[in-house]
Amino acid sequence: MKHIVVIGAGQIGGRHLQGLSKLAMPAAISVLDPSGDSLRIAAERFKEAGNAPQISGVSFHKNLSGLENEIDLAIIATNADVRAEITKELVTSKKVKNIVFEKVVFQKLSDFAEILDILERKGIKSWVNCPRRYYPFYRDFQKDPAADGPKVITVVGGNWGLACNSVHYMDLAAFLGGTAVCEVDASHLDKGFVESKRKGFKEVNGTLFVSFANGDKLILCSQAWKASPPVIGIVGENVRFIIDESAGGGYYDRRGADSSQWHPVPCKPLLQSELTAVIARDILSAGRCHLSDLSDSAALHAPLLNALSEHMETAAGQKMERCPIT
Repeated sequence: MKHIVVIGAGQIGGRHLQGLSKLAMPAAISVLDPSGDSLRIAAERFKEAGNAPQISGVSFHKNLSGLENEIDLAIIATNADVRAEITKELVTSKKVKNIVFEKVVFQKLSDFAEILDILERKGIKSWVNCPRRYYPFYRDFQKDPAADGPKVITVVGGNWGLACNSVHYMDLAAFLGGTAVCEVDASHLDKGFVESKRKGFKEVNGTLFVSFANGDKLILCSQAWKASPPVIGIVGENVRFIIDESAGGGYYDRRGADSSQWHPVPCKPLLQSELTAVIARDILSAGRCHLSDLSDSAALHAPLLNALSEHMETAAGQKMERCPIT
């Protein structure tokens, strides 16, 4: 039987817990959070998920001492500001085989270097939960020969969490193009920053320009004047694709198609509560999954954190020890 731990029982952690109810292999689950209220809500969400025939039990804890000593998979869904310390406490007190981190993983680059070094020395595999690599319509696009070659990807909406969510789309662009980020240009962000909906964290609006080593471009735009979910556009030499994930649909066209009309395609994103069991199954049964590993994701986080930190430090008029996003 596998032992799985979810650390952080907030909104995202609760969705992971719901998803694990669908896991098709015998497992016991532990949930860790210092907040009794969060643990109570997580327990209610697990009950809402319905029958979980392969789950032998779910236990709830406020500290690490109550967890199993051997953990097959840890999902660390805390806020970014405490994630590095919790990770160090976990892997030094327990024998952990695999970790899935939520994004933004850490708030400073030195945390990436330190945690990567610890995990390598302990032989712990790790990934970052940017799940669009699992969405069927992106996987189909990535396999389409018409999508080869340089691409421009746009993500346009309003108040959609540009600081905290950009890494999702950077990871998607890296997946579609198979390449690394060269530069993140924050010079077209709106002046200053705003308070995030998550207390104690910051957000930005405006436009980020991201360049990739293969020539691909990613343009991320969040306008402050109206909240609206982002619409994604992908344009290549021989293909174009518009995706409205919030509406569950999109339009696709490629050079040489019989019709001059756009072709509607379903683009329904997978919910976290639908994905977690699949990701856990892949890791626990095969030792791998479609998510980016922590090392690759760190290479995406680094230029983003540098650009956002510089922007926020300029606005604040002082140096910041961490980039205050999550």
